[in-house]
This record gives sequence, C-alpha cells and structure tokens, in this order.
Amino acid sequence: DVKQLYKKRSRIAHGGQDEKREILEDVIRLRDYVRESIKSINKLDLIQDDLLKHLNRCGFGQSPLSK
Repeated sequence: DVKQLYKKRSRIAHGGQDEKREILEDVIRLRDYVRESIKSINKLDLIQDDLLKHLNRCGFGQSPLSK
C-alpha cells in the first residue's frame, strides 16, 4: 500500500493530476500509518541512537517490535 502511495506521490510531484478527494484519502491513510508506526516505536523504549541501530539491524519487512 505504501509503495503504491509513493508511486502516486511521484506522479503528482512530476506534474501528474489526481482527484483532490483521492489525494485527501491518501493523506489520511498515510497519517494513520505514521501514527501507528510512532506508537509501535515508542513501545520499544529506546534512546535515539539505540533505536536507529535497532532499525538498521532489522531486515526488510521484518518487524522492529522485538528488541
């Protein structure tokens, strides 16, 4: 889903047109993804340096929620 949203963002950024209603729905969906990501990362209770190291160790598609 995020990959498709990024493709749409690129299309719009490079001069494409999308319906305003559709864009608003996408922004709301992205906002929810970001909110849930922040809440999940906060549960790890790591300082910034440790959090960045932890995220970098995670494989693509692997959940960073396990310490």
